[in-house]
Amino acid sequence: KPEVIHPGSEQTHPSSDEFDSGVDGLENPTQYIIWSNKMNTHILPEYVVTFRASSSSSFRGESKMENVMKMKMPTSPWISFPALISLLGRFLPGDAIALINKYHNNYKE
Repeated sequence: KPEVIHPGSEQTHPSSDEFDSGVDGLENPTQYIIWSNKMNTHILPEYVVTFRASSSSSFRGESKMENVMKMKMPTSPWISFPALISLLGRFLPGDAIALINKYHNNYKE
């Protein structure tokens, strides 16, 4: 169950065991937080293309806004999912590519 985490919050873990994640709004969330103790059970590697982890500076007392300002924009070129899947086909077994295609097609529907 997600809990609301307000902008600018310094919260680094759930406020109680009742919550397993955080969102910026329950009705129409745009930001999702998966607490570090739930990463292995709440993030499926089949779907992760990129993710952003907090920098160690967030544990030294720097504000969240300072951390956001230090983040760099991606420099890698954009690639479509079909092209990415095709490239992955060079390295992954056929059954893995079939699953990726299945998940991608299900997502598009």
